[in-house]
Amino acid sequence: MHAIHTKYLHRFLLGANYYHLLYSDESISVAVLNQPFAINATGSSLYHGVNIYADDDPTERLHVFTNLSFQSSTFVQYSVSGISYSGRPVSNIANATANVGGSYGFRFGGTLVRPRFWYQYVGKQYLFNDFTAAPTGHAMPSYGTLNASVRITRFMPSSVSALRSVTMSLVATNLLNKRYNVAEYITAGGYFGPASADQVLGFPAPRL
Repeated sequence: MHAIHTKYLHRFLLGANYYHLLYSDESISVAVLNQPFAINATGSSLYHGVNIYADDDPTERLHVFTNLSFQSSTFVQYSVSGISYSGRPVSNIANATANVGGSYGFRFGGTLVRPRFWYQYVGKQYLFNDFTAAPTGHAMPSYGTLNASVRITRFMPSSVSALRSVTMSLVATNLLNKRYNVAEYITAGGYFGPASADQVLGFPAPRL
């Protein structure tokens, strides 16, 4: 849906799409701890979900936007070493993601400064078990971060330079220094020894 210069919407754009994807004849190779070979799992997986997006310019200088995604992903069939894990969720796939934010433009002579703030949300993700070479029903928590950027554009006089403009951007993520893991998995004990096997390991996000 597109609306231009209506009473409340100026350059409004709204869209959505639905998808249904089946991946068949998949082969997943999983390394075996302290062995020179890997285990090959076979399966097929189903993904379906919806994406929604919208943006508008409420004023000449203000731009707002959002996008949402909701997804379900499961293994229709998954087997390894003669054991079936069919019906388990696909690992490391967020069940939802979202972004919402806005930017505002300031002019200072021939320079345009546009600060931008947005909140990013990542939903829960299910873990993969390297110990059993299989997907699990255990999930890592969702998380969200507040981010910011500023873009500075200098418009060049044609009498001085062949360049029409010069742009510089700076980006800062996780402004509130939130503590979260970007990914987690169940280890087979390769990094910290056999005693750590079947424990959850995580990759923490950069933080202060």
